[in-house]
Amino acid sequence: MSVTDEGILKVNEEPYGNPLLSIDNDEHHSQRLESKKKGEIYPNNVIIDNAPQGFETYFKGSGHMNFTDLPLFAPTLANMLGTGDIDPAA
Repeated sequence: MSVTDEGILKVNEEPYGNPLLSIDNDEHHSQRLESKKKGEIYPNNVIIDNAPQGFETYFKGSGHMNFTDLPLFAPTLANMLGTGDIDPAA
């Protein structure tokens, strides 16, 4: 996806050449489903839909920073940036 000089959102619908796996946090998973329901363009949906094989999964209770080590080493900063309810030590 890109924005033209006129400020119009342009979706590149060229097929992605490799199989893809999208691993989402709770919020992105909800946004993906809501966008599909409303027929709205959501970049991750466009990419997965244009891949020869596209798979998606999510971790319930996760936030963006739960996919990093930050919650283990700097939990206060990680919470400010977005973590979910899952235990980072588990």
